[in-house]
Amino acid sequence: MKKVCIVTWSKSTNYGTCFQAYALYRYIKSLGYDVCILKMFRAPYHIKCVLNWIYLKQKSFILIVKDMNKKSKNNINVSKSNKLEKFENNFTYLSIRNRKSWNAIKNDFITFISGGDQIWNPNYISRSSLLDFLYHEDNIGKISYGTSIGVSEIPSRLRKIYSTFWKEYDSIGVREKQAAEMVERISNKKATVVVDPVFLLSKNEWIDFAGISDYNKKIPKEYIFCYFVDVKNFYTNFSNKIRKKTGYPLVIISLEGKVEGDYVIEDAGPEDFILLLMSASLVITDSYHGIVLSLIFNKKFYVLKRFLESSVKSEHSRIHEILDEYGLQNRLVDNVHFDISEKIDFEDINDKIIKNVVESKKFLKNNLDILQVKNG
Repeated sequence: MKKVCIVTWSKSTNYGTCFQAYALYRYIKSLGYDVCILKMFRAPYHIKCVLNWIYLKQKSFILIVKDMNKKSKNNINVSKSNKLEKFENNFTYLSIRNRKSWNAIKNDFITFISGGDQIWNPNYISRSSLLDFLYHEDNIGKISYGTSIGVSEIPSRLRKIYSTFWKEYDSIGVREKQAAEMVERISNKKATVVVDPVFLLSKNEWIDFAGISDYNKKIPKEYIFCYFVDVKNFYTNFSNKIRKKTGYPLVIISLEGKVEGDYVIEDAGPEDFILLLMSASLVITDSYHGIVLSLIFNKKFYVLKRFLESSVKSEHSRIHEILDEYGLQNRLVDNVHFDISEKIDFEDINDKIIKNVVESKKFLKNNLDILQVKNG
């Protein structure tokens, strides 16, 4: 059996990033493939890729460097850092340092996969995310699964670059309908909407994943789990309002900035995170994957608006889509409108999730099988 290599973010303090990489890796492995994640590609590129890369990075490279510098200034808890390093042992990584090493191994792969998360977001795009190192490599498959563009539009100056590499793909599976429409409009390449990779693992598989954690012994039996990627004043106001109504303490994980709560968690690893969410009485989050996991575990949840809808950097389109898909737009909260009375009927939602997961798994498996026959 030849190898499959996933190109996605996997090393991150953002829990959702860790979970989507883990789930896609685990699911493909369960199909019998030898799987790895691309860590580094330094071999020389086709000249067209190099020129496109220089153009692409005129703006986005600056954004990425600023973002990396911002994150590097945050003091990551030592215990959390150790747990993240241990989590990385779940993966086999691939590093390609020169053309000679690439030529020696490239025939071992049936396909490379652009994986989940916002790796096609023009604000964060990297050259490998579009598999441009496979340009004109016709004997290696190129597919995407659960990839997100994140924003509502790709800048006009970048569309030709995206189009060039999208046309090279054998099949494209994206996370949002809006992304599928962009792919088809910009490149005339058909795109299929699939579920986020986190959905590829069942509730019981995520429970097994969390099995090594005993973090819930440190907190009360009933609590509100708050997971914030950002921090805004109204997050605190809303969370305290829910706290007052329910009488449950706040257990908070925040990736950015200082927060106040009954239990502020700074050292949770990925397994601890799943345990804390699945054991909670209620979830408050501004995270896409916070929503996904709340759906998987049938948790009552609220989503806080992280961006202004008018912002060019707004990533709310993906939030709106998943809430629309499951009839849950009333779970979205801004700093003006609060409604904490409605319950969630998960019966129909669960049926729809099962249907979407079955179709998405079929898309991925069928495309891998085709490429196994073609390139195996």
